[in-house]
Amino acid sequence: MKRMMLLAALGTLAFSTAVSAGTCNGEFGWLGKGTAYNLDEGNFIFTGEFSGTFFNTDTSDPTHKMTFQCPGLWHVEGGEGNSNGVCIGKDADGDKIFMTWAGTGAFPYTGGPFKVTSGTGKFDGAGGNGDFLGHTVAFDDGMNGMGYATWTNCTY
Repeated sequence: MKRMMLLAALGTLAFSTAVSAGTCNGEFGWLGKGTAYNLDEGNFIFTGEFSGTFFNTDTSDPTHKMTFQCPGLWHVEGGEGNSNGVCIGKDADGDKIFMTWAGTGAFPYTGGPFKVTSGTGKFDGAGGNGDFLGHTVAFDDGMNGMGYATWTNCTY
């Protein structure tokens, strides 16, 4: 009996610590809220947060419809920009996945690599990487940017 209980406990532990692995390819629709500091003509630095929902092309993946908050910085000078930051994804169960990102490109685009660094719950121990291409589509009346990012080659 003790042996069966020990095996059951070990099996439960092994199941609960299993890292969810998947792909995170799809579209991230975002609203960028923060502060844009105007420099000379056409040049600026934005600090703030890009937040929204991620729609995975694999609708059965746990990252599908996950919410993301991505604090970051975007410095545009001479029409060319550098961006970087982190992303905190949270699913309906409260489990989180963490990423870092950095991009370059001609405004209103920025793109480059991102890295999945860790997570909690089903994403505990997650690691991986991918690529993103962000596109600012419009600005609201408060000059908050609105757009989307396409994520490709993404695994975790």
